[in-house]
This record gives sequence, C-alpha cells and structure tokens, in this order.
Amino acid sequence: MRAVQVSKIGGPEVLEVVDVVVPEPRDGETLIRMVYAPVAFNDYTERTDLFRHPGEPEKQTPFFLGTEGIGVIERINGDAHGMAVGQRVAFVLHGARSYAEYTVAPTERLIPLPDDMPDDAAGAALLSGMTAQMLLHQYRPIGSGTRVLVTGAAGVIGRLLASWAASLGAEVFATVTSQEVVDDVKATGAAYVIDISSEDLVEEVKRHTNGKGVDIAFDGVGGDTWRDVFETLGVRGIGVAYGITGGLYPLVDPLTLVDRSRSVASLLFFNFVETRDDLLAVAEDVIGAYRRGAIKPAIRTVLPLEEAPEAHRLLRTRGRGGKILLLAVDS
Repeated sequence: MRAVQVSKIGGPEVLEVVDVVVPEPRDGETLIRMVYAPVAFNDYTERTDLFRHPGEPEKQTPFFLGTEGIGVIERINGDAHGMAVGQRVAFVLHGARSYAEYTVAPTERLIPLPDDMPDDAAGAALLSGMTAQMLLHQYRPIGSGTRVLVTGAAGVIGRLLASWAASLGAEVFATVTSQEVVDDVKATGAAYVIDISSEDLVEEVKRHTNGKGVDIAFDGVGGDTWRDVFETLGVRGIGVAYGITGGLYPLVDPLTLVDRSRSVASLLFFNFVETRDDLLAVAEDVIGAYRRGAIKPAIRTVLPLEEAPEAHRLLRTRGRGGKILLLAVDS
C-alpha cells in the first residue's frame, strides 16, 4: 500500500510516498481502508518537530504522518463496540498514520458516520467541529447577546466557531488578516469582521461594545495576537487559548487578570474526550449542528497522497479558508 512518511525533520519537501505492507490490527484494533486524511496543524508540528525543547534529541525519522482520518472498516480484531465491517468511520488520534491507503486504530476511538454526512463533509467539519463544540460548551454559556471574539475566523476551526456561535444567538466579533476573506467570514453570521492587518482590534471591539469588551475570546492564533485578544476581554471575560498558528503565546502575569476579574483558559482536544462516551457525545453534537445548518463544511482543496508536500505548503499559506483533504484512494 502507499503511505506518506517524513523522511527527515524539515519542510514540506521531506514528505514522500513509499510502498509498505498493509498493517495488521492487534486485539482491540480495527483495520481501516482510508478515504480521506484531513490535513491538521498537528501534522505540521510533527513534521517540523516544533515542540522539541532545547537540548532534546531530534525526533527519530522516518515516521508515518497523519492525525485525522475518514475511512471504511475492513477488519475488526476484538470488541466491535457496536460497529461492523463496511461501516464508515472517522477518527482523530496521535500517531494515526492516516496519510495512507490503510491504517489501524483502536476500535473504541472510532466514530461511526451517519448516512446523511458524506465523507468529504465529515473530513471538513466533523473533527474540526469537535474542537469548536468543546470551545463553545466547556467554558461559559453561549447564547443570545453573548459577545464572542473569534480570531483566525477565515480558518477551518475559526469559521466553524463563528458560524456555530452566531447560530446560538451570540454577537460574534471575527478577525481576519485580509480583505479578500471578509465577505466569506461575514457569511458565517459574524456581526463584525475586523481586518487586523489594517484595523486596531482592541479599539474596534471597544467601539462596537461601548467599551464593555467581549465575554469570551477564542484564540487559535497565539503569538502577538494574544496581547490584543487579552485586552478585548470585558469584566469577568474569559480568554481561551487553543492554537498557535501565529506563534507561541507570551507569558501572562496573573496580576493583569485582577482589574477586570478576567480569566485565562486553554483547550487540549484529547482532555475532553478521554472516554468513548464523551467522544461520541461531542461527535453527535457536531453532527446535529451540521444537520441544522449551524456549521457548514468548507473544503479548500482535495489532493492525492502524492501531493502531500503541496498540501503542507498550502496549510501554512493564507487564502480562502477550508479544510485540505488528502484523497487516499485512486481517483
């Protein structure tokens, strides 16, 4: 079978397709025939060994890549957890090796896909939508009149967040970095779209809230953007850090939280889906939002496995948002 491996730590060019043996599922695992491997930011961090601390050895290569997957069950070894051969499933796992024609995964971590959610829609919205679901439901109630800031709103998760929050009645403030995507983000239902390449985020939020600030801010960008995000928080506002597409977060002095009783929180996906029941509950909520039209899948492009380097180049370039999908089957 074909699979994409990281030949050495480096840029997109280190991704190469190799022929390997189809893996065998061990007890408690399922063999999956892959359809799509959605390209995730985590794949970029793995390829570049981004989180290696000074003094630590570089990650050993070669290794196979992929975190998210959409596919069909080929064989189950052990407890089927109510699933069957031929069933369509989704998964998100560290070390999933999903950039391949086949992979194996723990059966208990597989999410059955409903007939009314096509494979491409699941690849574009289900797994990223699960992050959006956690953000919208774990920190404070989001409803009519809640002032919500979403950074990176042209991105995959940002777009889902803005759309879902707006459907709940929230007043959404969405940031972008280009006028090219303003109309796309407005279409999510965001009340205000702020182009932070030319507008002052803090001043714009103050202007539209009469100086009150936002109730909660979801920052998937990080880096220098966080300083402004933090200043947009109103009294008892919560800033939730969940991504670093723009760089690592600066340190927060706890004393700066006091004057407005602000809070800082964070999200790591796997902490909220430690049990199968939790995993399926979050997924079902996302599927419900998809059925209601609260979230809409957006696909930037679909590429074959052989073009994984191009997929990773696109992942780090600005443009119209949407999920990048690697097609694991011959088109």
